[in-house]
Amino acid sequence: MRRIAVLVALAAASLASVPTAMAAGPPSTSWVQAKLTKLRIDPQGVDGVWGPRTANAICAFRTLAGMQQTRGRMSRRDVSALKRADRLPAAKNGRNYLSVSLTCQMLFQVRDGRYVRVIPVSSGTAKHATPTGTYSVHAKTSGWHESTIYSGGMMHSPLYFRTYLYAIHGSTSVPPAPASHGCIRVRVADSRMLYREVPRGTKVIVYGRYT
Repeated sequence: MRRIAVLVALAAASLASVPTAMAAGPPSTSWVQAKLTKLRIDPQGVDGVWGPRTANAICAFRTLAGMQQTRGRMSRRDVSALKRADRLPAAKNGRNYLSVSLTCQMLFQVRDGRYVRVIPVSSGTAKHATPTGTYSVHAKTSGWHESTIYSGGMMHSPLYFRTYLYAIHGSTSVPPAPASHGCIRVRVADSRMLYREVPRGTKVIVYGRYT
């Protein structure tokens, strides 16, 4: 009986050490994706797979945390900052605006002086680059519209920010890399949300470079 009690005690001690060992290691990709989702930085799902969508979301988190914008694997500094984060920070460039990082392929929405969400985009390819600079939403339309420049190019609820040549608009194809003719694609559900929440005259900042 004594031998059995000793074996049980040893097994219990071994099991008790497992969480400590796991806690000391790097967090899982699923944990990272879930934490980003909770912060309203959209990695497009919690599937436990590190890919370009999660890398883009981490790039956006680094931006908000004041770190260098990169899409690389997480460092100890990233993990520490992500563990401490509990909400999106206050904004620095105004009370209501949109900013698009071409580096991260993410759009940041600011309302009443705070970041409220970060969503994925797909900007223009190298051949059809999305122009950088500071603009404003000068027109917007709801529903589906066909491009007057590219035949068959469908846009959902476009927000035009540089004449009528460039817009933030919904698309059924939003890969995690530049793929458009210059516009900034978002998912259709996001284009509906932006159309409702972003009035004409809202500042649009486009910056960075995808490499």
